[in-house]
Amino acid sequence: MTGAIRHHADALEHTTGGRAGPQDDGMALTTRRQTLGHLLVCVGCCCGQVAKGKPEVPADWLKAEWKRRTLLKHIQLSISGCLGPCDLVNVVAIAGPAGTTYVGGLTTRRHFELLLDWATQSTAGGRLLPLPPELAPGVIDRFRAPVTDEPAVAV
Repeated sequence: MTGAIRHHADALEHTTGGRAGPQDDGMALTTRRQTLGHLLVCVGCCCGQVAKGKPEVPADWLKAEWKRRTLLKHIQLSISGCLGPCDLVNVVAIAGPAGTTYVGGLTTRRHFELLLDWATQSTAGGRLLPLPPELAPGVIDRFRAPVTDEPAVAV
């Protein structure tokens, strides 16, 4: 085994007791690479599909700017497959300690510039800041409330 692979195997053994999955002792797994949040950008079946008449998602530009502004270690950026809901084109999901917010209808490059500036300001502030007011109309009430009086399933 090469040194780098052995080091990785030793680290896996140390942090998980050799297990690659959830821990049996009930303790949650932790990572040494904690971030302020995570922005997932949909480029799935509808979002960004210009050939289908949908508005562009400037994914390559966004990735380049994210890298140039050194945001990745603070707010993770993932260009994703379908996030749904497909009736609201160009959807992003912003995950952080307080939960996940979905924003849709991002039809102009300006929307993505606002997200980039928000991430830059959040990084400088050391916490996820409120989204810019210009993005508020796109915030999606993503999940419906339970229909019955039965308790919701914890995830």
